[in-house]
Amino acid sequence: MPIQVSPVSALNLFQIKNAIENLGRNAFSLANPSGGQGALFTDTVPTTDNLEEGQAIFYYDGANYRIYFNINNVIKFVALT
Repeated sequence: MPIQVSPVSALNLFQIKNAIENLGRNAFSLANPSGGQGALFTDTVPTTDNLEEGQAIFYYDGANYRIYFNINNVIKFVALT
């Protein structure tokens, strides 16, 4: 269930920090951000076909926690520890 985040410039770390904080607040305050039914986490790595530009999604495969982002039609992720 993707969460919409505002576009950020890779050169502006303040914008990236704000986007990640906003994502964290929305993840805790919304049971299902897309309004559909299903889990908040996915266990398959998203692609640009199923994750729209500017969206983020939580990933959990039983061992790894990640947040995937679609930025400029490139899938990027942050590993959570």
